[in-house]
Amino acid sequence: MNRPSLVAALLALLLSSPALAAAPEDAISIPAGPAIVGRDGGPAEEAPAHPVRLRAYRIGRHEVSNADFLSHLREHGGFGTLEGQPYLGSLELALEGLAQLEREQGGPLSKVEASLEPQVRARWQATIAAVRAATGEDARAGIAGLSLEPHRERLRREAELPVRWLTWRDARVYCRAAGGDLPTEAQWERAARGKGGRAYPFEGAWEAGRCPIGLEAPAPVDAHSDCATPEGARGMAGNVWEWTLDWYDAGYFARSPAADPTGPEGLPEGRLPPPDPEAMLLRTPGQGRETDTRKVLKGGGYASPSDHRARFDARSTRRSPLAPGEAHPDVGLRCVWP
Repeated sequence: MNRPSLVAALLALLLSSPALAAAPEDAISIPAGPAIVGRDGGPAEEAPAHPVRLRAYRIGRHEVSNADFLSHLREHGGFGTLEGQPYLGSLELALEGLAQLEREQGGPLSKVEASLEPQVRARWQATIAAVRAATGEDARAGIAGLSLEPHRERLRREAELPVRWLTWRDARVYCRAAGGDLPTEAQWERAARGKGGRAYPFEGAWEAGRCPIGLEAPAPVDAHSDCATPEGARGMAGNVWEWTLDWYDAGYFARSPAADPTGPEGLPEGRLPPPDPEAMLLRTPGQGRETDTRKVLKGGGYASPSDHRARFDARSTRRSPLAPGEAHPDVGLRCVWP
């Protein structure tokens, strides 16, 4: 089996595996009942506002942190099967990745590079480049020779930040390994808006500076308590956009089912359709712009050029589409459990 097939098989196995663990103790319980999804009088993709009924679930109190993801990698491995580059946002994740590669390949890059498959070599080189950018040191000869003491504060600070640069498939593998899944758009919105459908996760009107949005970098996942929902969920307005389970369709709300909606039907495991010679799908500047080729992001990110934009992106009804194979510095995740 060649490397791409092996990676696909591992992803399929993890995505289809049963739940492995219970929800964390601080996960927030959302009782079964009605909720309002969408809104009228705004962007067409958010209309119409409509009632849905959801089964009970629990949702992460905060976005998944670098420390959370590091624990996942140490327990389950899998650095070599990641599609994204979470090591770009965390020196410790980069070091863990290098450690796994050195164990799997039997030595540092300088000794085994010639025998590596191109994909493995490229990921290893990119991770070493991230370490060099963060520390000024070269890890080609092995991570054991790195001097990490000057970077202890950086390691501590980055551990509290949301994990980023993960694709949708990376995010779902994490949540499944944690015993849960990514939230549906309706589950995410209910947790952010409450039963009554408030505009923002917090009670009251928008206040500039209240939420982690309009910043130069993300904030710790437990920061900005004034921006939390009444139930205590943080980071649902700003910090990083969050992957949801649903495929994106601008007109989906007009035909959404009344109970436990899961978005329009897409392809298994976040795969894109093959090129269609008739529609020229994926071969034109509009690549990924068709229904069922992108996933829904919720919550807004830390970077906004103005308060007006921050106010717009932080709304709990805001929907942003992204192809499942993309990884960005302002996109992260949180999980749900039944």
